[in-house]
Amino acid sequence: MAIFKRGGLATGQADTLIGKHSAFDGKLKASGSLRIEGRFRGEVTGDANIVIGESGRVEANLQGKNVILAGEVRGNITATGRTEIAASGKLYGDLKTKSLVIDDGAVFQGACITEETTRVSAPKQDVA
Repeated sequence: MAIFKRGGLATGQADTLIGKHSAFDGKLKASGSLRIEGRFRGEVTGDANIVIGESGRVEANLQGKNVILAGEVRGNITATGRTEIAASGKLYGDLKTKSLVIDDGAVFQGACITEETTRVSAPKQDVA
């Protein structure tokens, strides 16, 4: 599988792979990286980087760190980091993420909440 980068995230290598001609139904707890090229139905939880490839068809709620969507997801996504929806990507569900990028041509039908990043500033110094 070739490695390519999208938004600075390496998307080619995966700790867990559901291949193009595979199907999985159930709950999956994942850390590291997860790539879905086949069909997945159920639920994904954990802190994994999740990539849904162009051939991926998912009917599930996804929870992870960063999500790249080039296939189709019917379900809600919660990402503690960045979410990217490629031109070929389709999301039918709600999204909660820190950062969002949607390419021209992508489909997104749902509600979105982007969380603010908390910035810590130094206390003000009195200048005499």
